Amino acid sequence: MDVRGEQRGIFAIGLKMLRAWTRLDRVILEAVMHHLGLALERAEQTQTLRYRTHALERSNRELQQFAFIASHDLQEPLRTVASFSDLLVRRANLASADPKAAQYAQLITEGTARMRTLIQDLLTFSRIGVQSGPQDAADLLEIARDVQRHLQQTTCCASAIFVEGEAMVRGDRAQLKQLFEHLLDNALKFRAPDREPHVTVTVRRDGAWVQCRVTDNGLGIEAQYLESIFMPFQRLQGREGSIGNGIGLSIVRKVADWHGGDVQV
Repeated sequence: MDVRGEQRGIFAIGLKMLRAWTRLDRVILEAVMHHLGLALERAEQTQTLRYRTHALERSNRELQQFAFIASHDLQEPLRTVASFSDLLVRRANLASADPKAAQYAQLITEGTARMRTLIQDLLTFSRIGVQSGPQDAADLLEIARDVQRHLQQTTCCASAIFVEGEAMVRGDRAQLKQLFEHLLDNALKFRAPDREPHVTVTVRRDGAWVQCRVTDNGLGIEAQYLESIFMPFQRLQGREGSIGNGIGLSIVRKVADWHGGDVQV
């Protein structure tokens, strides 16, 4: 018995009486052999797929565990650095003998704050799909407005955000909120310096799907970067000095994927 050109076994058949093999006998046996070969091939493919699935699941668990442990362990020394840098800033401001000393201490404080945000975002990214909440009914318009109200308290130009539409979905409300937080924060972060920002969030039902569209009048994105911006730590060329850690849109895509959706620019 051959499967994909390789010998897999021997199929034997006998007759209780002595007679010649007929053409019909051969046709039936060839059909039986063909179907047995297909069944064996499918069984082998199923076993291989099951093995690879288990290996992939194990690898994903190990990777998620590593990301969680690494991020968690990084926070303790970071808190120490942040505490001492704050102390340096206060002492440098009080002493005021060397203006550069206060500036350097402030740079350390700002760097540790960015590192803390990056670690928190890494933890968020690693937990999506692993530590998810219940899939309950969620009003996307309400979630977007909650994020809008929060940004109005923390961002000077959050009044430029306009939310409209209506649509209900089933999903993890906390993760959907993170999706809108990163989308809207990204829209405000990369606003054009020569005009007032204007961001519109439109939520509407499109057949069996729900479409959420975020449009803004910011800097825009060149065509060659439309896919790479969703990769972790990928930044657009020429924006290295911009605020951000390069993982926000990665969280957006992972949340969308986990909810059976997609995100495009």
